[in-house]
Amino acid sequence: MERPIVGIAALIINEKNEVLLGLRNSELGKNTWAPPGGKLDKFESFEDCITREVKEETDLDINNLVFMCVTNDIKEDIDAHYVTLFFSTTNYNGYEKIMEPEKCLEWKWFNPNELPENIFFPFKNFLDGNFMG
Repeated sequence: MERPIVGIAALIINEKNEVLLGLRNSELGKNTWAPPGGKLDKFESFEDCITREVKEETDLDINNLVFMCVTNDIKEDIDAHYVTLFFSTTNYNGYEKIMEPEKCLEWKWFNPNELPENIFFPFKNFLDGNFMG
Protein backbone atom coordinates (compact mmCIF):
# COMPACT_ATOMS: atom_id res chain seq x y z
CA MET A 1 0.00 0.00 0.00
CA GLU A 2 1.38 3.36 -1.02
CA ARG A 3 1.40 6.04 1.67
CA PRO A 4 1.40 9.85 1.60
CA ILE A 5 4.77 11.61 1.61
CA VAL A 6 5.63 13.86 4.55
CA GLY A 7 6.66 17.29 3.35
CA ILE A 8 8.00 20.19 5.36
CA ALA A 9 7.94 23.88 4.40
CA ALA A 10 9.52 26.97 5.98
CA LEU A 11 7.90 30.38 5.82
CA ILE A 12 10.95 32.61 6.18
CA ILE A 13 9.92 36.18 6.99
CA ASN A 14 12.27 39.14 6.51
CA GLU A 15 12.37 42.51 8.32
CA LYS A 16 9.83 43.93 5.81
CA ASN A 17 7.39 41.12 6.72
CA GLU A 18 7.90 39.56 3.28
CA VAL A 19 7.95 35.80 2.72
CA LEU A 20 10.59 33.98 0.66
CA LEU A 21 9.19 31.89 -2.22
CA GLY A 22 10.90 29.92 -4.96
CA LEU A 23 9.73 29.34 -8.52
CA ARG A 24 9.66 25.55 -8.82
CA ASN A 25 11.50 23.90 -11.70
CA SER A 26 10.86 20.26 -10.77
CA GLU A 27 8.18 18.21 -12.52
CA LEU A 28 5.78 18.36 -9.57
CA GLY A 29 4.49 21.91 -9.41
CA LYS A 30 6.64 23.26 -12.23
CA ASN A 31 6.32 27.06 -12.60
CA THR A 32 4.51 27.49 -9.28
CA TRP A 33 5.77 29.43 -6.27
CA ALA A 34 6.45 27.70 -2.94
CA PRO A 35 8.36 28.28 0.27
CA PRO A 36 11.58 26.33 0.69
CA GLY A 37 11.14 22.80 1.97
CA GLY A 38 11.21 19.18 1.03
CA LYS A 39 10.60 15.63 2.12
CA LEU A 40 11.21 14.17 5.56
CA ASP A 41 13.85 11.43 5.53
CA LYS A 42 13.45 8.27 7.60
CA PHE A 43 14.50 8.80 11.25
CA GLU A 44 14.95 12.57 10.71
CA SER A 45 13.47 15.12 13.12
CA PHE A 46 11.21 17.83 11.72
CA GLU A 47 13.66 20.55 12.74
CA ASP A 48 16.64 18.75 11.21
CA CYS A 49 14.69 18.21 7.99
CA ILE A 50 13.59 21.79 7.48
CA THR A 51 16.99 23.17 8.48
CA ARG A 52 18.69 20.81 6.01
CA GLU A 53 16.23 21.47 3.18
CA VAL A 54 16.43 25.26 3.55
CA LYS A 55 20.24 25.13 3.55
CA GLU A 56 20.32 22.81 0.51
CA GLU A 57 17.87 24.96 -1.46
CA THR A 58 18.70 28.54 -0.42
CA ASP A 59 22.03 28.44 1.47
CA LEU A 60 20.26 30.18 4.39
CA ASP A 61 20.78 29.06 7.99
CA ILE A 62 17.51 29.18 9.94
CA ASN A 63 16.80 29.11 13.67
CA ASN A 64 13.92 29.47 16.15
CA LEU A 65 11.35 27.61 14.06
CA VAL A 66 7.71 27.91 15.10
CA PHE A 67 5.25 25.18 14.10
CA MET A 68 2.23 26.63 12.29
CA CYS A 69 0.01 23.86 10.92
CA VAL A 70 -0.38 20.66 8.92
CA THR A 71 -2.06 20.41 5.52
CA ASN A 72 -3.41 17.27 3.84
CA ASP A 73 -2.50 17.84 0.20
CA ILE A 74 -4.28 15.56 -2.26
CA LYS A 75 -4.16 15.97 -6.05
CA GLU A 76 -5.59 12.78 -7.50
CA ASP A 77 -5.28 14.06 -11.08
CA ILE A 78 -1.49 13.85 -10.77
CA ASP A 79 -1.43 10.95 -8.26
CA ALA A 80 0.09 13.10 -5.50
CA HIS A 81 -0.63 12.98 -1.77
CA TYR A 82 1.45 14.90 0.75
CA VAL A 83 1.04 15.68 4.42
CA THR A 84 2.88 18.99 4.81
CA LEU A 85 4.08 20.54 8.06
CA PHE A 86 4.49 24.31 7.92
CA PHE A 87 6.97 26.17 10.12
CA SER A 88 7.88 29.85 10.23
CA THR A 89 10.88 31.86 11.31
CA THR A 90 12.18 35.40 11.23
CA ASN A 91 15.61 34.22 12.35
CA TYR A 92 17.89 33.47 9.42
CA ASN A 93 21.47 34.17 8.38
CA GLY A 94 22.94 34.65 4.93
CA TYR A 95 21.54 35.59 1.55
CA GLU A 96 19.29 33.38 -0.53
CA LYS A 97 20.93 31.75 -3.54
CA ILE A 98 19.75 29.28 -6.16
CA MET A 99 21.51 26.14 -4.94
CA GLU A 100 19.53 23.57 -6.95
CA PRO A 101 18.64 25.08 -10.36
CA GLU A 102 17.04 21.82 -11.43
CA LYS A 103 14.49 22.33 -8.62
CA CYS A 104 14.19 26.13 -8.34
CA LEU A 105 14.62 28.86 -10.94
CA GLU A 106 14.38 31.92 -8.69
CA TRP A 107 14.01 33.04 -5.05
CA LYS A 108 11.96 36.15 -4.43
CA TRP A 109 10.57 38.00 -1.39
CA PHE A 110 6.82 38.68 -1.55
CA ASN A 111 4.49 40.89 0.42
CA PRO A 112 1.90 38.45 1.87
CA ASN A 113 -0.87 40.62 0.38
CA GLU A 114 0.68 40.51 -3.10
CA LEU A 115 1.43 36.83 -3.70
CA PRO A 116 1.56 35.46 -7.24
CA GLU A 117 -1.40 33.52 -8.67
CA ASN A 118 0.55 30.36 -9.52
CA ILE A 119 1.05 28.83 -6.06
CA PHE A 120 2.19 25.23 -5.35
CA PHE A 121 -0.82 23.22 -4.16
CA PRO A 122 0.32 22.51 -0.56
CA PHE A 123 1.08 26.22 -0.04
CA LYS A 124 -2.30 27.07 -1.60
CA ASN A 125 -3.99 24.79 0.94
CA PHE A 126 -2.10 26.63 3.68
CA LEU A 127 -3.13 30.04 2.33
CA ASP A 128 -6.75 28.94 1.95
CA GLY A 129 -6.86 27.73 5.55
CA ASN A 130 -7.29 24.07 4.58
CA PHE A 131 -5.27 22.72 7.47
CA MET A 132 -5.30 21.06 10.85
CA GLY A 133 -3.15 22.05 13.78
